[in-house]
Amino acid sequence: SLNNSIASIDFVVDDSSPSGNNVGGSIVFNTTESESAGSQTAMVINDDGAITKPQNPAFLTQGSGLAGVTGDGTVYTLLFGTEKFDIGSNLSGSTFTAPVTGIYHFMGSVETRDAVDGTNNDGSITLVTTLRSYTVVRGDWGAMSMTGGIESCVRSWSTLANMDAGDTAHVTLAVSGGAKIVDIEAAGLFFSGRLVG
Repeated sequence: SLNNSIASIDFVVDDSSPSGNNVGGSIVFNTTESESAGSQTAMVINDDGAITKPQNPAFLTQGSGLAGVTGDGTVYTLLFGTEKFDIGSNLSGSTFTAPVTGIYHFMGSVETRDAVDGTNNDGSITLVTTLRSYTVVRGDWGAMSMTGGIESCVRSWSTLANMDAGDTAHVTLAVSGGAKIVDIEAAGLFFSGRLVG
């Protein structure tokens, strides 16, 4: 038989000096991982009604810049190496691995530069998962804005993806129609994701 609590719902008084019926309180949901003996807070509903999930898988990482990665149709896997946060430690380099089956929300941005005359006329950003690939941006890279004689462009994207536990996700960029001179700028390269349900 089990002698320890494996899960609990706690009702917590938030006010340091409660009075009468004016008492602020939170509801705290605790669970226990099978690999550990201690409980952890899975969800909190605070006295304002806001809901937080401190163990919910989520990450944000910034990319690494590199010159001449595509432009001739080469499919380039974007590199991410500066983690801003990684709740659950599910991000390894540029690849996210789903810890549980569910729906995940992914977002990102890609900044490209080249010194081309507009010949790079087709490009796409793709979220590649184990189950399927999602073309999240498709457009004419030759129509990018001009800045100081260099064509530069920041493209942002967002999508939902269903993933099974153990599935992976990464991001690719392919630009065609010209030479392999499209550069990736680290300042505008981000990849993030979180479990939504």
